Amino acid sequence: MTDRSDQPNGAEAQSSGAMASQSSTDDQSFGPKELFSQATHLRHWHYASQADVDEQRRVVNEDGINRAIAAMEEEVAAYAENPPPADAPASHAVPTVLSQEQFVTWEEQRLLCKIYETKIGNYCRFFKFDENVLSATVTFFKRFYLMNTVMDHDPKLILLTCLFLGAKVENSYIPLADFLAKVPKAPAADTILNLEFVVSRGIKFHYLIHHVRWPLHGLFLDMQTYLQSVHTGRLELQASLTKLVDTYAKAREYAVTSFYTELTFTHTPSQIAMGCFRLAAQEAGFVDEVDRYISFRINWIPAERLVGVKEKLLQVEEAVKAQHGWQPPLAEGKRIDQKLQGCMNPEYIPDSALHAKRKRMKDEEKERKRAKKAKKEADQLVDVESVFD
Repeated sequence: MTDRSDQPNGAEAQSSGAMASQSSTDDQSFGPKELFSQATHLRHWHYASQADVDEQRRVVNEDGINRAIAAMEEEVAAYAENPPPADAPASHAVPTVLSQEQFVTWEEQRLLCKIYETKIGNYCRFFKFDENVLSATVTFFKRFYLMNTVMDHDPKLILLTCLFLGAKVENSYIPLADFLAKVPKAPAADTILNLEFVVSRGIKFHYLIHHVRWPLHGLFLDMQTYLQSVHTGRLELQASLTKLVDTYAKAREYAVTSFYTELTFTHTPSQIAMGCFRLAAQEAGFVDEVDRYISFRINWIPAERLVGVKEKLLQVEEAVKAQHGWQPPLAEGKRIDQKLQGCMNPEYIPDSALHAKRKRMKDEEKERKRAKKAKKEADQLVDVESVFD
């Protein structure tokens, strides 16, 4: 199985180069570094802009289409070499090669994956998984399809695999048999086990997720300290703390909403947390206090950089508000899903002629290696016995 996830891409190289330059500056200072600055999230999954993320998707989609066309051509040849019997099921219809326009585009894949992502919350509620499992599952799913196409791997199966993997990573493990027993029309256990490695490789074995709830909770605690330092009157302080609690509760809801946005690729967890907090504060009538807190905490930042920070927070607010009111276009999703069924890469379809041919070749290679090893062991045995002649 060909892996595309480890190949470098222009957007990733660009963001990595910028971060390397920042890292070299940081290395000149003493003392502990921020945890996130050393994370694989920042080094491998952070992009300068949404345009870079979209370009990555476009490149992966183009590569996937080219590989699918080549595989279809090989499928036609394999079918001609070994046609199925006359009474074979309809799934063994004569294969054809599609044109570029008949494949799922990167925009269609992005929408289809976004619709599937909304189903992850339902699964987590059903299994009673916490926010960390939800965050990890959505992140794994997003990262996997940033580097792979739905034409290679069925998103229904990848979603379940990401959920099972996310539960294990976030210490909410459930035995696979119990997990699948609760899933309607569940795939075979071997399917999930095999895909677990495929997904792990697709996300570059980066299992640690820097959850938004971490900096969000830290922000909540720090604001309590700040309010106690600026409000000397007991009643005034109590009123501010009450609004803070209400703001934090709403910010946690917005943080969950942020999981389904593209912010994980373009913003740091602390930026997302602050944006969600500020958005919640607007509803609680607490935004002036939050803005004073932000000014107090980042007053050391040069004015020119401060503009960029505020812009990042506004981007978070806009993205969360847009996602909060988003309704999945199910009819469009169904159309894309039907289109996908006709343009899957036959290399990954178990009952395709190409898959059977590849399996045959793989089995023959294993047999050759086994025979070679057996002959080598037999020759070594003869050499040892000759010592006693």
